[in-house]
Amino acid sequence: MLAAITTATLTTAGCSNVVADEAAPKPTIGSEAISPIDQADAAAASALTISAEDWTEDEPVDGPLPPDSSAARIKLAVEDAHGRTNDVAEEMSRFVAFPRVPTPDRAELTELRADVRTSSDGAGYTIVSEITFVADGSPTDIVELYQADLTGLGWLVVKESEQVLNGTVAQHLDFEIPDSAYDRHDFELQVRDATRPTGLTPRSEIRLRFVELTSADRDTTRKRFVGWAGDLPLPEGGVVTGAGIQTSSIGRHSLHYSLALTFDGTGPAQLAGQVRSSLPTTDYQLDQRPQSGDATDDWVYLSSPFFADSRVSTHQVPLDANAPTVVTIDARVEFTPSS
Repeated sequence: MLAAITTATLTTAGCSNVVADEAAPKPTIGSEAISPIDQADAAAASALTISAEDWTEDEPVDGPLPPDSSAARIKLAVEDAHGRTNDVAEEMSRFVAFPRVPTPDRAELTELRADVRTSSDGAGYTIVSEITFVADGSPTDIVELYQADLTGLGWLVVKESEQVLNGTVAQHLDFEIPDSAYDRHDFELQVRDATRPTGLTPRSEIRLRFVELTSADRDTTRKRFVGWAGDLPLPEGGVVTGAGIQTSSIGRHSLHYSLALTFDGTGPAQLAGQVRSSLPTTDYQLDQRPQSGDATDDWVYLSSPFFADSRVSTHQVPLDANAPTVVTIDARVEFTPSS
């Protein structure tokens, strides 16, 4: 079972308009940005155009996930969050706190990400949250909406740019939130056209990204994402360094789970052997793979009645015998948006 887990919660210095976590201060898989979606994504997003007479009000959003949420509990929240929504910030607040940004008309959430990682200096945590949705309005309308709202809060536009993504021009704005702990761009807006050729109403695909740095004195938010692995047997002594979820909608709706730990004094092969010897459990069985002669021989592939794919991968910094072994647990399950 997971041992020696240390966690911390998230705060939001300089960001008072945040949908707050329950019993936590207002405020990631890794803190790197998700790559822009490809043309197939754009086509799928463009198809999400609903006539006004078919539009219905979204139900009230549930509260934040509880600590140590199971994989099934997280999946239910993800399914409920995806699809039609009247408030993207409230939808994201199920997972992590998110700024109270405006939501254009007839928004449909297509992808999200929530991730918490140990900061580079080890003194706190970096929280990355992203949400992608399609809504009414041209890219120019959407940019004007968010720029007016966020600068009205005192946020600063520090960079404006355009980028051609698979033949579509995307407008990108970076915002800095004064007095926040994160010393780079806290909030990013990316917008591009998603109007169907036969559509009467302009539609845009909107991606919002919020990055936050918090101290390590609280652990409410990260605890939500450390329990999904269930009874996966791991050796004693592991320290969690990251946890999160991410969804994708390329061809199918997939929910990806991630958990990262470090182990001192135990090499990749030894850790993999200990995991294999502890299987099977109620939730997992060993999925035997032929050896290939490379580093993936120290990975443990799993079969599960819940997950479509799952594995434990072990890594160590090359040529550094004193470096801790990094263990990453990844799993995927398909889901169906609620609307």
